[in-house]
Amino acid sequence: SWRSYGGKPPSLCTRVAVFGVLNRSQRTTGQSAATMAAGGAAHELLFLGPTASELAFVSPASCGFTVRTLTTVDEATEFLVGAAEAGALPRVVVVKLGTARDGSDSGMELGARLRTLPGGRAVFLVVWSRTAVNNPRTRQACMAVGGKLEANMVSADRSALTGQLRHIAARGTEGEFACPHCDMEGLTEDELWLHVPQYHTCVPNAKTRGMSCPVCRTRQGNLAVHIHNKHGPPSRGEGHAEANTPTQLGAFALVVCRRKSDGRYLVVQEPASQGFWLPGGKVDDMESLQTAAIRETLEEAGVAVRLTGVLRIAYNPVAPDYVRLRAVFLAEPVDEAAHAKSVPDYESAGAAWVTYDDVCGDERGLPLRGPEPAVWFEY
Repeated sequence: SWRSYGGKPPSLCTRVAVFGVLNRSQRTTGQSAATMAAGGAAHELLFLGPTASELAFVSPASCGFTVRTLTTVDEATEFLVGAAEAGALPRVVVVKLGTARDGSDSGMELGARLRTLPGGRAVFLVVWSRTAVNNPRTRQACMAVGGKLEANMVSADRSALTGQLRHIAARGTEGEFACPHCDMEGLTEDELWLHVPQYHTCVPNAKTRGMSCPVCRTRQGNLAVHIHNKHGPPSRGEGHAEANTPTQLGAFALVVCRRKSDGRYLVVQEPASQGFWLPGGKVDDMESLQTAAIRETLEEAGVAVRLTGVLRIAYNPVAPDYVRLRAVFLAEPVDEAAHAKSVPDYESAGAAWVTYDDVCGDERGLPLRGPEPAVWFEY
């Protein structure tokens, strides 16, 4: 625990707790160019899980983090309580779901305790679990706002976790802005632009209505959309901002992607807790329907696809001055082994490969943003 530092939290490390079992000889210390750029020393990560090998790829050289290990929920709680009292909670906690009958290694329990601590809502909480990755109901339960855990990320993808840890390690503490959701302070405008979707992508839109933007101090109907389009890189003409000027025609492309190897379908976990849906979105200026379909699938689901057919073209007048064009494409993954997206961002909370029965098999099917997945999977 932090008391092993002589009763005081370490002054050179921002701690990240991983609940798991690693031998002392496997705990990494030291620095790298990446971690020195982020503040002079590697950050520390805490992991709850059964074997050391699961996070052996985490190191200062790979992502700017070392690993602290604790073997029970009670030990991890003691560590986190002490850290909260010292104002030095870790930036990241990684948990397994746990297997012990008495719940002594339950990541759900540890996550619930973490969120009640002062500053606990600003910790990036990762569920490291193939079970959760492959079961969309478990994924949703882990990330549900108002649920027990409220995880920020569900993954079993090493490259995804390493990339996210690099982003977190690079975050400074001298910015002028604070997040209105979790009160994390010291964010620059660009860091806030990344933080809001990565930490709070599942917050329902209704909960953000009327929130004041930390940058321009104006009240917004949808804070996440406002920050994404009006601040950070898009405000400088960099990166992609959604078109928000009135148009007479709105064109959209949706994708039904089926994996040949096992017959599973690709679905997106929509932001703002709207449920699951097909990958897809609005066609950008000077973009074809096909290009938009491929781009949106990669952005929302993290999978490169090959279009193999057209299922429907629909042209629907929505209002006297607005018409919606929607193209639904059939597709297959370019790489059958491609991981579905697990790093949350503005586009989605993640994605999953699901079976027909997950969506259409019983009356308790997945919560859907709209009926399209069930309609097309049945077709």
